[in-house]
Amino acid sequence: MNVNIYWISAVIGYVVETKCLSSIHNFNNDQNLANNTNNSITVYLTFLYFATWLLVFPLSKLLPDYSIRKHILPITNDEPIDIDGSNSHDVERNNNNNDNNDNNNNNNDNEMNIQQHSTDIQENRISNSFASTSSLSTPTPQKEQQDQQKSPSKSDLNGENQQMFSNEINENNVQQFTDSTEGLGIGQEDIELNAIPSHPQERLRRNPRQRRRLSISRRAQGWRKTRYFFKLLLLSILILIPVFAFLSSLSIAPAFDISLIQSTSIFEITILLYGICGLSRRKSVFRNYIIMMIALSGVLVVSYTKATCDLLAGKLSINKETGELNDPFLFDRLKGTLICGLGSLPVGPFAVLYNRWFNKNKSTLVKQGNHLAWIGLINMCILLPFFPKLSSETASLLYSGKSFWLPIFASIVFGAVPHLLSLLFLNRNTIPEYAPTTALGAIIVMGLAEWICEPNQTYIVRWEVIGYLALAICCIILSVSFFKLRHFH
Repeated sequence: MNVNIYWISAVIGYVVETKCLSSIHNFNNDQNLANNTNNSITVYLTFLYFATWLLVFPLSKLLPDYSIRKHILPITNDEPIDIDGSNSHDVERNNNNNDNNDNNNNNNDNEMNIQQHSTDIQENRISNSFASTSSLSTPTPQKEQQDQQKSPSKSDLNGENQQMFSNEINENNVQQFTDSTEGLGIGQEDIELNAIPSHPQERLRRNPRQRRRLSISRRAQGWRKTRYFFKLLLLSILILIPVFAFLSSLSIAPAFDISLIQSTSIFEITILLYGICGLSRRKSVFRNYIIMMIALSGVLVVSYTKATCDLLAGKLSINKETGELNDPFLFDRLKGTLICGLGSLPVGPFAVLYNRWFNKNKSTLVKQGNHLAWIGLINMCILLPFFPKLSSETASLLYSGKSFWLPIFASIVFGAVPHLLSLLFLNRNTIPEYAPTTALGAIIVMGLAEWICEPNQTYIVRWEVIGYLALAICCIILSVSFFKLRHFH
């Protein structure tokens, strides 16, 4: 499937999720319920949102992984011509890797030769011991006659006597082999040590070096699991803050304003930290910087003309005495945008640490889906102590009707799941700075969704169109500039 389809799916999924969650908060406000229900709904919605992260692990098996396709293709000696010198570091790194592989192969050959030499010595030693044993235990004719006179005939023995007779013969053979090997320096202790026990615990008991290695490996494995848990815990906290701030802001401000400030904040912080931490390419940096500034200017024009559009739509009025806009929800809008804008900043460290820790060569989409599922489970456990207690009337009013569960179902199936899977695919198969461009696309599609859902209450002015055009052109240019498939060698 084309990468652009996943890009569009991520944008549309975010818009559907935002509109559905905003409708739930609007339903709560229309019911004129107590203020504490806003916090309770926010906690419930956050819990359900992270519950959808558990679906990412099984659904990630359906996604194609283009990053490992290079391992399947046959190896050729054809290399692209380096024109601008950008591939010089790759060539040097490949040469160093080849030298290291040659050294490792030579070391492995030397180790195999040493092991083969030691094995030949041990086989010669054992063959000599058996030869000496056979020479020492070779019976003479007189001795055979004496043994035949002493030993009873097999016809006179029953089944039990035959078993006792065979055991005596085996003991005599073992005693003769032990006596014969004493002169060669091979004692009973050496025979017991060289014997291979059948049970693994007996094998560990006789080999103290292997016991030490096993204990060290167990401690190292325990330390790796502990470190992995703390990594997941840190990432869980970093992603819990933006999600909770986003859902809290939707209860006090319109969905378009929250989407505008969150998308802008995520785009700025991720692109900035990718450049600082060395995860992005240093190619056409100044040109991309100018384009990003033009895109942010377009966002500023759109947000500034939004008040004029609301005034023309009748959502706001002008105070005749002061000449200012009468916006009863002005401070709620400011509070919501401030909470969402600042709360979205931890997305940048989350993206950087996630790419540093889990987006490596040996990682796959299924493994990354497993990481996201664990992060969602940890956040669900964190939210359990904060579940508020509501009365039965309030709970039945909120959660019994289809006006609550239908938007929840739509936000999960058509919003959160496609959004998460698309971002997971883009983050794995493309370079890191390509996925944040979906935030700019979300602003454009959110404006179209506002116009489609409320055609009678939406007015468009000239400068708003100019802002959207500048934003759309910059989004396309940045998407093309940042697009590059990622291949792990």
